[in-house]
Amino acid sequence: MTRGLKYWVCKAISYFWDLEVESVRSDVSGNLQVRMVNGRLLLDTSNANYSFGSLHRLFRKVFLLLDLSSLHPSGILLLGLGGGSVVSIIRDEYRLDVPVTAVEKDPEVIRLAYDHFGLGRHPDVEVVCRDAEEFVREDRTTYSLIIVDLFVGNDVPEPFTGMDFLGNCSRILAPGGTIVLNFICSSEAQATRYATLQENLNRLSLRYAEHRFFSTNRVLLIRQGM
Repeated sequence: MTRGLKYWVCKAISYFWDLEVESVRSDVSGNLQVRMVNGRLLLDTSNANYSFGSLHRLFRKVFLLLDLSSLHPSGILLLGLGGGSVVSIIRDEYRLDVPVTAVEKDPEVIRLAYDHFGLGRHPDVEVVCRDAEEFVREDRTTYSLIIVDLFVGNDVPEPFTGMDFLGNCSRILAPGGTIVLNFICSSEAQATRYATLQENLNRLSLRYAEHRFFSTNRVLLIRQGM
């Protein structure tokens, strides 16, 4: 069976059974799994979708809310690449030809994005394998849109709710720009951390609007001059 024929057979089968394409253990993200479900490849951890499932649907809604097609960002910083859902929406669905820098700490996630999700189709996207907190601390570029989608499983690590990280994101945000920050509240511990995040935004005088999706997602739109 040729590789192309095998792909189409697997795609047809995936409408009846979920197929595991690759499973790998990452030191950063834990268990990572590429699955084909209903003809579509997904990247999941043991307890969360990282790309092209519910996360893809979430950012479609967020970008509609932002009216991304008329926003005309001059530069986009994506903190948390995953399998490349956000890149796919920006490039394939909105056809936006703007500079995109994607920062991802986990080299296994980057490899999977290239091996299974076609990230190589976008060679103009700069992919940086680095911790996001370190990146924003040292970066001197400014961006009109910063997307913060930083999770280990379904948790946002504590450093990404802190004042240093939030302040640095604000520092590299261009005048009139927007920060999109995705958070999940499905436990008491996550709700407590989310409250801390809001407190830190207020302490930094960063005004934001909260939008709720899929019952547990909290998306904060932080705009300069709100």
